[in-house]
Amino acid sequence: MASLFGRNKLKEKAKLIPTSQILPHTQIIKNWQKDYHNGTLKQDKKTCAKKLFNGIRGSV
Repeated sequence: MASLFGRNKLKEKAKLIPTSQILPHTQIIKNWQKDYHNGTLKQDKKTCAKKLFNGIRGSV
């Protein structure tokens, strides 16, 4: 994907984003991955997973 916009331009823009803004979003991904591999997310129906995700996203 970086090649569509030029690698240097994306890197330059990424450097402008403070780490404190990125950390909450990475935590959402880590929680999802953990639940997917170790929890019930694989077996949950779409609506259950959506409610869980919206609840987590709303708290960030």
